[in-house]
Amino acid sequence: MPRSTRTAFALSALLPTMAFACSCFGPDNFCASVDPGAYFAPDAVVLAVKQVDVAYGMHVKIVRSFSGPLDADDVITVWGDCGALCRWYTAAWSVGDTVLFALQETDLVGNTICGTSYEQPQDYMISICGVYWLGYSNGMISGHLFPGQGTTTLTTAQFAVELAGCLAGTTGIDEAAIDPLRITYRDGLPTLRMSATSPVALTIRDASGRSTLERSWDGAPLDVADLAPGIYLVEVRGGRERIARKVVVGR
Repeated sequence: MPRSTRTAFALSALLPTMAFACSCFGPDNFCASVDPGAYFAPDAVVLAVKQVDVAYGMHVKIVRSFSGPLDADDVITVWGDCGALCRWYTAAWSVGDTVLFALQETDLVGNTICGTSYEQPQDYMISICGVYWLGYSNGMISGHLFPGQGTTTLTTAQFAVELAGCLAGTTGIDEAAIDPLRITYRDGLPTLRMSATSPVALTIRDASGRSTLERSWDGAPLDVADLAPGIYLVEVRGGRERIARKVVVGR
């Protein structure tokens, strides 16, 4: 399939504060967003019903699992945006709405950026850096499933067949062109690199929010092997653009 991209600013008409809080890139269709080669590839694709709002997130009950570790009748917490994250506002859905979600395990960034301790490792989140949810009504799933095709409507059985192809990695995404920040791992240690036209401000914080590295960076490969094992937030700022990633340092 041909590559197609968009930026989070396309959502500014619906979520006006997001344009200032987040800048990220992702496909403009569901199939490319769930491609296993995508930077923001989901950990679970599920049909779920919203049960209740909680802080800047929601509890949902799984109706059907299409991919990932979740099972029908599981109740999970899905975190959205507190006003400064690259996630959907979960208030976009009403209690009782059934939605097809492509969810990622939470990166715990909300605990740092939003100054909370709500997010737990077993929770999930929903990104805006691509198309990670589709509508559901009367047994039909609909939305921008494929590039260049507008809105597609499928039965759940048809969707399951199409999803299998998407998860097989047949979209041919050029991720380097979609997202300028790349993180690769070797022996459990991450290396950062970025396509930058001018120096950016790089900050790395540990899971408690403490800054462990702050510096100007030209995007050249950066080895962070000196960091102690754990989960970190890598944040890059250039002008009004902000990119944040979870990085895991192992040994």
